[in-house]
Amino acid sequence: MLRSRIMRSCARIAVLGCALLVAACASFTPGNPPLAKHQPDAGYRFERLEQGDNSDELFVIVTFSGGGTRAAALAYGVLEALRDTTIEWRGRRVALLDEVDVISSISGGSFPAAYYALRGKQIFDEFPDRFLYRPVQSDLIKLALSPASWLKLAAPAYGRSDLAAEFYDREVFAGATYADVIARNRRPFVILNATDMTTGTRFPFIQDHFDLMCSDLAGVPLARAAAASSAFPGGLTALTFQNYAGTCQYRQPAWVQPDVVGDASIREVDVGPRRQHRAARATRGDCLDQSSVERAADDERAKG
Repeated sequence: MLRSRIMRSCARIAVLGCALLVAACASFTPGNPPLAKHQPDAGYRFERLEQGDNSDELFVIVTFSGGGTRAAALAYGVLEALRDTTIEWRGRRVALLDEVDVISSISGGSFPAAYYALRGKQIFDEFPDRFLYRPVQSDLIKLALSPASWLKLAAPAYGRSDLAAEFYDREVFAGATYADVIARNRRPFVILNATDMTTGTRFPFIQDHFDLMCSDLAGVPLARAAAASSAFPGGLTALTFQNYAGTCQYRQPAWVQPDVVGDASIREVDVGPRRQHRAARATRGDCLDQSSVERAADDERAKG
C-alpha cells in the first residue's frame, strides 16, 4: 500500500511538472507577430492619427528621459503641468497638453508615455495607483524569487525582462497592445525608444521601424515595449523580437533609396545627416540580417 501511495504521488508530481512546462512554453512565443503585407498607409504612424483639438500650426514635441520610477514621476508631473498650462492660440484658450503632437521617451519615462498613448487624460486618475505609488522594484524582486518563476527563468528564451513584461502587462497595462492605441486614434504620436543590442542603434516602437522586420506592431503588448525601453544591462535582460524581414513585400520609402542617399546630391528629398546614415544602413541590410533582434535600453545606467 505504501508503494502504491508513493507511485500515485510521483504520478501527480509528473502531471504537475508537465502542466508547468506547458504553461512556461506558452510564455515563450515571439513578442511580435509577422506582418502579412507591407501597407505604408496602415499601422501606428503619425500621419494616420486624428488631430482632435490639436492644431498643425503649433507643433509641440515632448521628450521623457530615463531614471526608473523617479523618471516616471517626473514625466507624469510634466504631463500634469502641460494640462494645467493654458495658452491663447488662434483666438481661443487651449491647454498646452492638447497641442502636444509627439512624445518621445526612454526607460522610466516610457511608462507614463505609453499609458497616455493608451488612456489619454484618464492617466491622471489611474496611473499613480497603477504604477507610481506601487513598490514596483520590490514587486519584481519578489516575483523573480518566487518558485513559480524559476522554471520560466531557467529557460534559455526567457529572462528577467520577460518576467517584468508579464508583470507590467498584468498590473499596469491590463493586457493592452498597440492595436488599442491605434484604435484610440488620437495625437500625440508616442515613440517608446529602446536600444538594438545587435547594432547599438536606437530602436523606436513605431510601425515604420517594424516594417523593416516585416512585423506587425499592432500585436505587440505595450508592456513589452515599455519593458524593452527600461531593460538596462546588468539589472535586467535583453528582450528578443523576431525578425521576419523579406516576407511582407516591403518597399523602402523614397528617402531610403540609393539615389537620395550617400555622396550623391539629394535632389528629391530633404534628408538630414542622421537620417542619411540610418537610410544607408537600412539599404545595406545592416539592420535586417539577424534571425532575432534583442532590444535593451541603456539610459538607466544613470540610476546607480
